[in-house]
Amino acid sequence: MLNPDRGGRGQWTEESLTAFAGSPELGVSTLELDTHLSSANQVVVWHDDVMTSSKCADAAPAFPGDLAFPYADDRVRDLSLAEIRTLDCGYQQSPGFPEQANTPGSRIGQSCRASTGRH
Repeated sequence: MLNPDRGGRGQWTEESLTAFAGSPELGVSTLELDTHLSSANQVVVWHDDVMTSSKCADAAPAFPGDLAFPYADDRVRDLSLAEIRTLDCGYQQSPGFPEQANTPGSRIGQSCRASTGRH
């Protein structure tokens, strides 16, 4: 079942750059995505306000001795971009999507540029 919501989560790991890139090949003309701000006001593409451990796994601390590590289950707003970039958000299949292809090592997208083209 085609589900372009949040980046083709029926086909690929939800909100992954792989899903966003692959969705137009499926005939999707519009992608819905949410954004949040990191602790330094950098825009990241993520649906939830928390980097939930059910979707993201801690890969490594952003720097040796980081007392904030682990980051999974922390609010996006409380994390630096460097901390967010360490999370692997493609390591497991989402419940209810048996055909979903995982994208291990998938990192959170940063920034976005809006298109104002006419369709």
